[in-house]
Amino acid sequence: MTLPPGATTPPSPGAATDATIKATYGKYLYDLSGLDDDLNEDWIQPLAEVTTQRLAVATVREANTILDAQEHGVGLLRDEQVTIKMITPTSALIADCQDEKDFYLAADGTNVPDPSITRADFAGAAELVLSGTTWLVDTFSTTHTECTF
Repeated sequence: MTLPPGATTPPSPGAATDATIKATYGKYLYDLSGLDDDLNEDWIQPLAEVTTQRLAVATVREANTILDAQEHGVGLLRDEQVTIKMITPTSALIADCQDEKDFYLAADGTNVPDPSITRADFAGAAELVLSGTTWLVDTFSTTHTECTF
């Protein structure tokens, strides 16, 4: 089949799935960044829409621990160098490089980074599962292994 001038081949179903998985994961990181600021209810519902219930509960507990330590997040947690590996048609793994130079914890009342925490781009991972027609983040972790790219 010859495409008309200016037309492009539509993406394969795999490319569409990858884009959806990346977008879901990116939204999770964005919502996580906001939730870490102040555990505001406005962040909990959007976060719950892109996570399994167990991860949503764990994430809120973690954010609460940060608040109890009288700290808050500064900036947005972002990822770079994202790699997606489909494990099954309903399960995918993400390996990425999380920017923790521009996102960090600071003591309440200041935006000065905690000097005891190393700031760098660290290797991270997540697993997403397909629930009905929606991809949800099921697990999330970061390491203290610096990315090399």
